[in-house]
Amino acid sequence: MCYNVLEVIGLKCLNINMYRFIIPSLLFFALLKSVTENHGLSLETAVLSALIIIATSFLNSPKKHRLLPIIILTLVFTSNLMFIFNLKNGYPKNIFLELFSFIFLLALAGINIFFNQRRQQKEKETEIKSPNLGHNLIKSVVLISVFLWAAGSYGLYLNLELSIHLLMLIILINIIFSTRCLLKINFASQKIPAALWFYPFLFGLIMVELVWAISFWPIERLAVGAIILANYYVFWNILESRLKNSLNKKIIFSNILFLAIVIASLLFSSQWEIR
Repeated sequence: MCYNVLEVIGLKCLNINMYRFIIPSLLFFALLKSVTENHGLSLETAVLSALIIIATSFLNSPKKHRLLPIIILTLVFTSNLMFIFNLKNGYPKNIFLELFSFIFLLALAGINIFFNQRRQQKEKETEIKSPNLGHNLIKSVVLISVFLWAAGSYGLYLNLELSIHLLMLIILINIIFSTRCLLKINFASQKIPAALWFYPFLFGLIMVELVWAISFWPIERLAVGAIILANYYVFWNILESRLKNSLNKKIIFSNILFLAIVIASLLFSSQWEIR
C-alpha cells in the first residue's frame, strides 16, 4: 500500500530509494507504539527518537541543509506525541499511529524530493516533473503539525490544568519554527532576508493572543486546533503571495472570507464544554 501511494506522489519517477522512507517510518511507528503502551516518553525512547530523526535527516538532505529536515521531523514527532497523549481510552490508537507514521513518511519524501529537485534545477540535468511537489509536501506536513501541536497542547492544558502562560509559550515555539521552515523552503538555497525574520515572531505573537482569547471559550481541543490552523494558514498564504509578488486585493479578500467561513462553521458545529 505504501509503495503504491509513493508511486502516485512521484517518488518512483524520480528514481528515489523508497527504503529511505519506509524503514524510518516503520521505526517511527514502533516508537509511537512504545510511547502509547508505556503511557509516557522514557529517556531511552527520547534518545532513540532523536537518533532516528538525525540519521534520516542526514540520509535525505545535503550537508549544508541538514538543520531544516531535523526541525521538520522534530515538529512532526513532538506534535504527534502531544496529540497521542490526549487520546482517551476507547479510541482506535493504532489507526492514529499508522496515520502519524504515514505523515512522517510524507515528511521524509518531501524533504528528499525538495532537495533533489533543487539540485536538478541548479545543474539543469533534465526537465523536472511536478517541480513544486517537494515544496507542497513539506508545506502540508508543517501545517498538519501546527494543527496537531495546537490541539494536543490545548488538550494537555485542559487535562493537566497547565498555566495559560505555559500554553502560550508552547504555541509560540511551534509557530516560530513552523514559519521558519516554510520561509526556508520558499527561498531554497538562498539566505532568508533579514527583514523576513520578523514574521515568525509576528505570527507567533498573533497565534498566542488568539490562544489566550480562545481559552475563555468552552470549546473542545480539536476545534481549537482547527481555528489556530485556519488562522495560521491564512496569514501564511498572504505572506507567501507577497513573497511571490502576486499579492492583491482578491487574494486578501478570499483568504479573509475563507477564514470567516471556517471559524463560523467550527463554532456552530463544535461541542461546547462548560468547565
